[in-house]
Amino acid sequence: MLRGTRWSGGFSRLKPALHRFTGGGSPMLDHLLAYFPPHTHPLSLVSDPDDLLGDERILAVLAERGFRLLAERDPIALRYRLQQCLPLSVQTPVIIVTAEALEALPYDLWQQGYHIILALHEFFPNIAYPALRELSPGQRQRLSAAQKQCGTPRHALAYRDSLDYLLQVVFDFAPSRLRSCADWLAWLERYHACNDPMAQVFLQHLGSQLRHVALLASLPNDEMLRDAAVYHRFVQAEWSKYLEKQVCERTDGAYLSAAMLPFATDAALHDLIPRLVRTGTLTPVALANAATLPTWTRPAVVQHSAERQRQQFAEGVAWLEAQLPLNTAAATPPLRWEQWQLVARRWAQISNWHAAAEHGLDHDQASSYRLLQARLDAHFAHWLHANYSALATRALPIPHHLHHIPGWLAYRCQQQPDQRIALLILDGMALADWLLIREIWQARHPDWHIDDRLVLAQIPSMTAISRQALISGMRPAEFASTLLHNRHEQQHWSNFWQRQGLRPDAIACAHLATQREAAYPEVIHSRRMQALCLVSSVIDAKVHKESQGAVGWQATLGVWLHANDGQHQPIVWLEELIKHLFNLRYTVVITSDHGHVAALGMGLPQEGVLVESRSKRARLYSNPEIVRVVQMQFADTIVWTDDGLLPAQTQVLIPQGRRAFAPGGELVLSHGGITLEELAVPLVTIMCS
Repeated sequence: MLRGTRWSGGFSRLKPALHRFTGGGSPMLDHLLAYFPPHTHPLSLVSDPDDLLGDERILAVLAERGFRLLAERDPIALRYRLQQCLPLSVQTPVIIVTAEALEALPYDLWQQGYHIILALHEFFPNIAYPALRELSPGQRQRLSAAQKQCGTPRHALAYRDSLDYLLQVVFDFAPSRLRSCADWLAWLERYHACNDPMAQVFLQHLGSQLRHVALLASLPNDEMLRDAAVYHRFVQAEWSKYLEKQVCERTDGAYLSAAMLPFATDAALHDLIPRLVRTGTLTPVALANAATLPTWTRPAVVQHSAERQRQQFAEGVAWLEAQLPLNTAAATPPLRWEQWQLVARRWAQISNWHAAAEHGLDHDQASSYRLLQARLDAHFAHWLHANYSALATRALPIPHHLHHIPGWLAYRCQQQPDQRIALLILDGMALADWLLIREIWQARHPDWHIDDRLVLAQIPSMTAISRQALISGMRPAEFASTLLHNRHEQQHWSNFWQRQGLRPDAIACAHLATQREAAYPEVIHSRRMQALCLVSSVIDAKVHKESQGAVGWQATLGVWLHANDGQHQPIVWLEELIKHLFNLRYTVVITSDHGHVAALGMGLPQEGVLVESRSKRARLYSNPEIVRVVQMQFADTIVWTDDGLLPAQTQVLIPQGRRAFAPGGELVLSHGGITLEELAVPLVTIMCS
């Protein structure tokens, strides 16, 4: 397989393993887990400079075995977290993870802990370490699984040879296999569907190889590699251009510029069209005279726009059903968070279409939506139970929980010390809301580069708890004294950034009272300002007033996005604020503290003052006995507790599925629970080019 020190040939045999991006069978995974047998060591100390324990599946198995993992960099915070885990025992063992040598830990811990030293190069000794370091945890597992099947390099590879090898083995990329534009689009489709992007060094190396592929020379390859949205827009624009040219030439003979993608002559592109439609990359184009087009175009052409929406809805449902087996136990291996983000986006899209009554879904489609909704809720609840707490330890380089965001912002500031940060919190903005907002902003502001991903809101997804976690950068257990209100948000924000070394006059947290006000908060103009947090509650306020469920909310949101009261169009006020922040050299980051969901009332508990806090989707208790009594009255509920994030003894009673603590039969729009819509919230970075 090896010629000198360069990787060559034999790659086609690797494809079955490599395309199972969520698959198992990784020797590295098994080897790492062997260090942590259950009920053996009460305290394990792990030196892990390469973040080998950062893989989601490893974290989930460790949590299942009863381990609590502490990865605090600050020694005071580490002591505090460890104190909460006392007494240590083999039944509830603790793992302390550090990127440094174990000798750097406090001596008393070093003395009593079981020592483990992990090193990435020991698993892949013949691959250049600097290249290995650039792989994400999931990509390392794919490399390990591939080498199990096909072996390892026989000789040590140089750095550039290692990049070639990793591109081929981990990312299924080899320039010699790009014989047509269809091959390149098919690779991009697989790559972006994985939702586990390669590091900059791989992007640059791959880009340099593409420049030698003549048939791709005219395409925006670098941009499509870096941003899935750019890839989708390019394919859509090329398809529309091709169809427009075909129709015009067949009707009036008009000449239009040709598409860069050779749809007319490349049979492989013809075969790829149905797949692009099925995955949502290509939206069918509505054409009144579509019958004159070739047969192969039909999967991506419809007669009417309403027909297009119905087709997109059907394709979206089919795609989601393929990701979510009927039985949650059959989901082996389970979806990773990267895959859940794709599921959340597709679900938000079809939920928006479902709520738009004018699209006219038939009875069968409405029924399939309800069945899929129940399946989605069951799968996501099952995944949360295994992974939610474990992912709370994965703060950098990519945030997973809301309380990771301040640390992630500080990390970005360390990369660019002169950066000014403006965090804009849109209270209650769900992912489905964001998709509609993003569509409008992209159309109005082509010079805005919008990059978004998803993070997990705090459970319970109540404003008082989730927004405090977001602003403070702390787990709820660390602000237990203020758990039930938001009156200390400004102090939380200031405390966090002062710990990062900023002066108090460089920090501010302000509430935007209403988006119809002409004046912006004065604090944004301070030349000393470096860490700014702005909170808008306009979406959450409108959500709680909505009485017609998702359909009514989409109409209300549409008014907010498009209406003009003669003075200030609400969404334009927000856009102008963002542009003003750009002018003041802020990097703008937008997020939400929780989403929302339509739920049906099942009655109200009558426990009086015995409940600590209540909402229509969650109720907090500090007495387990009271929870048991209430749950006996409301069997269709779950108790969320002891997740390592909430204060000790905090018990959260949450309705299962789409039910609410509201008068029986009443339709409400609320939050607090654990549905995908409530917990998967957007984290958006906007830059102006």
